[in-house]
Amino acid sequence: KCLPKPPLPSLDHCLDRYLEYVGVVAEGQNRDVLSTVHAVEEFRKNGLTYQRRLQQLSESEINWINQFWLPEMYLRIRLPLPVNISPAYIFPQQHFKDEEDWLRSTARNFPSEICCFLPHCIIFRYTAFLIRGMLEYKNKIDT
Repeated sequence: KCLPKPPLPSLDHCLDRYLEYVGVVAEGQNRDVLSTVHAVEEFRKNGLTYQRRLQQLSESEINWINQFWLPEMYLRIRLPLPVNISPAYIFPQQHFKDEEDWLRSTARNFPSEICCFLPHCIIFRYTAFLIRGMLEYKNKIDT
């Protein structure tokens, strides 16, 4: 069974959500968003041309998003993807001497008794630490 085509949100919906997001980010950095609001309102007047083109694309393609998402998020970026691109989680930037230092420092936070008998203990600890962090984050959202 195939997944349904992704919906194309309205221009107003997209711009309203963008302004909502910008407001939260600006508030956290004590910045004014007035110039951004003006730019968005100007685009709102002229953006229907782009919206119509996207509508045509969504009708002719199985997934209109892939044409933009894949090249911009994965193919043009010349960085290690899992740590720089994943939208699922963001960790503060850290600096390590080498890969072993990276694995050891992230694995430190996971109980050693769980995986001390495994041959690739450090990698398993890191994976478990990552999963634990995601579950803790999910728990914060849920409560």
